[in-house]
Amino acid sequence: MNRPPRWFGGAASSVAVATAFLAFASLAGCQTKDSLVLVTVSAADDYTTGLRSLVVKCGNTTEVFHIAAGISSASLTVGLYVPSGTTGSQTVTAQAVGTQCGAGYSGSSRVTIASAGATVSTTITMLAVANVCPPSSGGTGGTGGSSACVSSAQPAVGTPPQFNCCIEYDQDTPENCGYSGTEIDAVAFSPDGKTLVTAGGAAGNDVKVWSFNGHTLTATGTVLHSDGWLSLAFSADGKLLAVPVTGGVDLWNTSTWTRNTTLTASSYFYKGAAFTPDQKHLLAIDADTSTSPSTGHLYVFDLTSAATELIPVDVVALTALPESLAVAPVAVNGQVGVAVSYNDGTMDVFSYANATLSTPTSLTVDSTGGAVWNPAFSPDGKLLAAGDTSSTIHFWNFPVSPLLAESGSEITFSTSNATDAIYALAFSPNGSYLAAGGGDSFTDQVDSTAAVFSVSTRSLLAGATSSHNVTAIAFSPSGNAVAGGELDCGKVFMCTN
Repeated sequence: MNRPPRWFGGAASSVAVATAFLAFASLAGCQTKDSLVLVTVSAADDYTTGLRSLVVKCGNTTEVFHIAAGISSASLTVGLYVPSGTTGSQTVTAQAVGTQCGAGYSGSSRVTIASAGATVSTTITMLAVANVCPPSSGGTGGTGGSSACVSSAQPAVGTPPQFNCCIEYDQDTPENCGYSGTEIDAVAFSPDGKTLVTAGGAAGNDVKVWSFNGHTLTATGTVLHSDGWLSLAFSADGKLLAVPVTGGVDLWNTSTWTRNTTLTASSYFYKGAAFTPDQKHLLAIDADTSTSPSTGHLYVFDLTSAATELIPVDVVALTALPESLAVAPVAVNGQVGVAVSYNDGTMDVFSYANATLSTPTSLTVDSTGGAVWNPAFSPDGKLLAAGDTSSTIHFWNFPVSPLLAESGSEITFSTSNATDAIYALAFSPNGSYLAAGGGDSFTDQVDSTAAVFSVSTRSLLAGATSSHNVTAIAFSPSGNAVAGGELDCGKVFMCTN
């Protein structure tokens, strides 16, 4: 993404909000009859620093909570949801661990869960131990939180979540944090909403496959080994997943999770790929860093014949270094909108039809020349949104007006910091809402944000603060869940109410 990874953290609170997403709480409690175990933990001393993972276990349920400011002698409360079958006297253990085996803290207590659906509380003061290890596998962890999910129902289809009920998951374990950490730059739901794929870059360049039951994610154990992490795209029928990589675009068969082929037209790193609405073609962009200044290309690949799919049927030389590609899900008057954003604050908008791209219209998105990431088209293909590095989301009608005038009011992404960059945008399936993710590119201030706005009123509907920049975001096909990824520590989040 050509941006410096940054770690965003803040002082741990003594209450249940001492989590990576301060307004988030575990999703699992939204399920009927799950019991909630509220665990208040603290370290007996502050001798061991830098431990940001808290492993809590009750019965056969284990969750890994990410503590942005690190474990300390200050008390914090997390919520662990256990299935209905976990009742009676139970041992609760808590361990503070680092990214590898070493000194940490450990403690335990007993609770009695009288019946399914109960809420119980316990307190654990963890003592220093010489050697504890992080969990051997990821995908089970979540943010700590309060009992916000206990009484909150999932919103109706088409209604976005209020960000009261969110959980985090680890892309890889042990977590990789800091300037060489894992960043999640792409997330995508399958068209049936039952699968989420997430792509991690920097420390771990793999695509992870999760199952989604409407509330929580479960790691399927399938990992697509790849060096692509900036873009993921399902075909409209869900049968193929496109992953841009070095030298082309990998097409994966989603029924077997085997690689069908690699579409290639250059040896450069490909930054974006998307299927056309009729699934007959795939558009892709590469980054040609061999030139000065760096540029790239926009390709059209024909998927209708095995004899031609490896040869692009149209190639457009781009004018600057591309960052992202967006393709409208439907045509408008026979023309499909295509947007390519650049690292110089501009964006080209093309019309696509019959395997051919029009001459582009160039738009200025960021007047300061900052990079533009992940523009998005509305579901009806008539509205294009793009964010800048000054906390503003802009809109244009498609086809783009000859006057290049923006459409309607802009959205101010962050009211606390005018230098927040918008890293990710996604329209809801019904087009009524826009999800956005971003954060401050220049300081370590904790103002990284995930938010949902009303498109008609351009007003904030819901939002939450994150300890790391939100670099990827997506609506579920039902429109009542939002998933995303964070810049640091390889965290994936899911919000459902």
